[in-house]
Amino acid sequence: MAVLTTAVVLLGILAVFNIVLTLALVRRIRNGAETGHAHGTPTFPDLDEVRAGSPVRPFSVTTTTGSVVSYEDRYGDTAVYAFFDTSCGTCAKELQPLVDLVRREGFTPHQVIAFVVHEQYGSDQKRDEYLGVLGETVTVVVHERGEVDLPFEAGGYPAFVLVNASGQVLRSGVEVSDLDTVLAPA
Repeated sequence: MAVLTTAVVLLGILAVFNIVLTLALVRRIRNGAETGHAHGTPTFPDLDEVRAGSPVRPFSVTTTTGSVVSYEDRYGDTAVYAFFDTSCGTCAKELQPLVDLVRREGFTPHQVIAFVVHEQYGSDQKRDEYLGVLGETVTVVVHERGEVDLPFEAGGYPAFVLVNASGQVLRSGVEVSDLDTVLAPA
């Protein structure tokens, strides 16, 4: 009987220890997901849908200025593709970091294209706020979901993709800062 009691007590102690470790792991994962980074490295090294080495799909879109841009126009230049949705709370927080990146890296509006999803019945004020921040710094395409063929299928918003001059993805992520590891001076 003493052996059985000892076994039950030890099993109970192991179960409590397991629960404590599980809760600690959950807290650590949750803290890393909230900051987007754990120990200085991105939580999401690349978007699942847009991995490094992926090619840019052909596209042709009309910008907010009425000009038509296509993949062929971008080929031969390093380019950044940004994807926003006016109904996304996180997207608005990444607008200014994108503008700052463009200025810091010396990108021209030709090299950076921002796709802004705006629902037909969405707030025009929200769309105008996005356009106001992005201004003349980048090329902007406003469209309804599914309305245009995109160069990538990002699974969510915001999304950022850095492409080299030969049209291959160098890096992708959910924050503008995810591109910094590739853009940082060697």
